[in-house]
Amino acid sequence: MKGMKKINNNINIYFEKKIKTGLNIKKLIEKILEKEKKQHLDINIIFTDNSKIKQINLEYRNRNYPTDVISFPVKIKNGLIGGDIYISMDKIKENAKEYKTAFNKEFLRIIIHGILHILGYDHIKLKDKLKMFRKQENYLKIFYKGN
Repeated sequence: MKGMKKINNNINIYFEKKIKTGLNIKKLIEKILEKEKKQHLDINIIFTDNSKIKQINLEYRNRNYPTDVISFPVKIKNGLIGGDIYISMDKIKENAKEYKTAFNKEFLRIIIHGILHILGYDHIKLKDKLKMFRKQENYLKIFYKGN
């Protein structure tokens, strides 16, 4: 298309635990990066289980319990170059049940959440939390087509 720049991001997806969602994860991430005006990022998403993410949470955050997502942004002097996102499929299933929502909706929410962390959003301070979660839920409304 004339006048449009090709966004050049490298997105790798790894499944330590196989799943079938029918969702195009790369396309979702590319659209978020496009809307956030981010280019030339290398992002790895690793789908794993509670055991592995608990180990990562303990090692890097000193918290001895499984969590749904842990993101590791990679920055250099000139800025963000990408990062790694670990997502527990077990925890997504637990969250979906606990919050009485569809698995795919929770799955998307957690992917979006992880991407936003890579892009520098966090939820430590209340105003930052409100900004991040508002953005997260707006993206979820855009991309989730179920009930």
